[in-house]
Amino acid sequence: MRATTAFHTDANSVTVIDGLEEGIAYKMSVTSINVVGSSKVSETFTAVTKEAAPTGSPTSVMGSAITATSISLRWEEVPCLHRNGEITGYTVLVGNGRANRLVEVAGDLRETNISGLAPSTEYNIQVAALNSAGIGSYSDGRVYKTRAATYAGGEDALSCTCPKADNTGAVIGGVVVSVALVITAAVIVKVAMIMLPRKYGKNSTHDRKSPTSAPITSNSNETVLNEAYNAVERVEESDSVYEEVSFEASPSSTI
Repeated sequence: MRATTAFHTDANSVTVIDGLEEGIAYKMSVTSINVVGSSKVSETFTAVTKEAAPTGSPTSVMGSAITATSISLRWEEVPCLHRNGEITGYTVLVGNGRANRLVEVAGDLRETNISGLAPSTEYNIQVAALNSAGIGSYSDGRVYKTRAATYAGGEDALSCTCPKADNTGAVIGGVVVSVALVITAAVIVKVAMIMLPRKYGKNSTHDRKSPTSAPITSNSNETVLNEAYNAVERVEESDSVYEEVSFEASPSSTI
């Protein structure tokens, strides 16, 4: 119970009582006084001062990362003497150094989950209280970091599963890379086979050997074309004309 204060004023006048707190209900009663004595006390009535924006901020702000994209936050009420009225809501300020966002929370709650955040990112979080007169001061900033992203397919995971290639070199569910390179290399070898008879002539006296293969193998997309060019050069520099040049390219990984 708060202290009782008596104010004296002249008869039939209006008095202003100063020094009261904002947004507080005061119980009052009136009595009259003359030279003989004082009258009975009037019935008690209640008067409420106007609200002002809170002059304090929420206390004991605590948070923790619950997923890679969300943080759980809770706090305690603004001290009574600094509310300056009925608290109707809270505003949570969330920033990561590049952008800020505001999260609104109802006045009867003192906790919230902040979602839509980036993985492995630090966020500075502050909380302020609201009443009918405005917003109060923000609490001291506290930094909380979201968890690292997972790769197990969770609802907030950043999936990074590499597609697999089948035995033709075509990527299953991804980008076809190997097939195009193999076809290109095959065309180059085919051109070499066409050009060589022209070089030696249709009835060239050079010995023609039985069908022979000059195998080319590759385990990497980056070396397929180089090996194809080398095969052509080996054919052109040879004393014999190869009727067949085989080309083999093993399935390669994706980009």
